[in-house]
Amino acid sequence: MQNTTEIMKEAHIMQALAHKNIPTIIGVQLQKQPISLTMEFKGENNTSVTISKLLSCQKNCATIQNVQSSLITNEWLIISHDLTEALSHIHTKGFLHCDLKANNVLVSNKHGYIIDFGKACDSSFPPTKKYSIC
Repeated sequence: MQNTTEIMKEAHIMQALAHKNIPTIIGVQLQKQPISLTMEFKGENNTSVTISKLLSCQKNCATIQNVQSSLITNEWLIISHDLTEALSHIHTKGFLHCDLKANNVLVSNKHGYIIDFGKACDSSFPPTKKYSIC
């Protein structure tokens, strides 16, 4: 569970990153647990659809199957272009997402949207990890 400082950091980053392929932040709910962000909804038939869900959906995913079957190669290219534009915008604004994966990309109306800026950071101070070589 995230604390208030982490949620507020994510909210400020999202506000600074206003872009057509990043859902708009509407507010932050701090009154009761769990604290949360309120964002513009992106999805199909009241269901959020991530690329991860699109790629792994089985036969019981009716809404997701409708999205899957309607996406042709050209539309996947549009989604890829949307994500490239959003990522370029994030970097131009001086941030790194630090957690870009299929589960953090929504598809709505055949367009792509980057979500979950909880691990985002200033590009001047990227996180570092040490890896050992076996």
